[in-house]
Amino acid sequence: ALALEGNYSVSMYLLQNGKIDTMVIDRSFKLNHLENLFTESENEEDRDNFIEEISNLRKSIMGSQKSYQEFKKKVEYLEKAILDVPKIPISYLGQIHDIKERLELIGIELNGNQSLSKRYFATTLSLSSRIQYAHYSVINNRQKPTGTAKEMYTMSKDIYENEIRPSLNEVIQKIKQMEKEL
Repeated sequence: ALALEGNYSVSMYLLQNGKIDTMVIDRSFKLNHLENLFTESENEEDRDNFIEEISNLRKSIMGSQKSYQEFKKKVEYLEKAILDVPKIPISYLGQIHDIKERLELIGIELNGNQSLSKRYFATTLSLSSRIQYAHYSVINNRQKPTGTAKEMYTMSKDIYENEIRPSLNEVIQKIKQMEKEL
């Protein structure tokens, strides 16, 4: 529970086997409002810049998640078309299988391994979890970004820009090429 700024006191008692023992008698303390503790303009500027960077990366990741979902459905439709239309060579199924495997790996990186986590196995943090942690730790805090939040952001940005986005773009191009051929 949140308390208002001001002077307070507390007493503590221990109830054990029906006997009450005094632990602390009227301990006084002063409660300060958190926003008054961090008023340096440079901290706010650093924090605002960091929030903007995280927000931009978060939007990009969410866009990639939508693309991932969209093209995952397209692959299912393509596979169904290959199986249902006699004129389409069955050799396309090998390409579909490769694309589905790559999409599955991209999905695990973006959203985590749902299969393992629902069976109570420890899993590594997904990209979405990392960026959400960094985002909410800064949004819900008046301090400048913590080292952990910065590390999560840097790690997420590196994985997204160097692995996930190029891999997803390559898979999308393969799917579009296959759609043209069919």
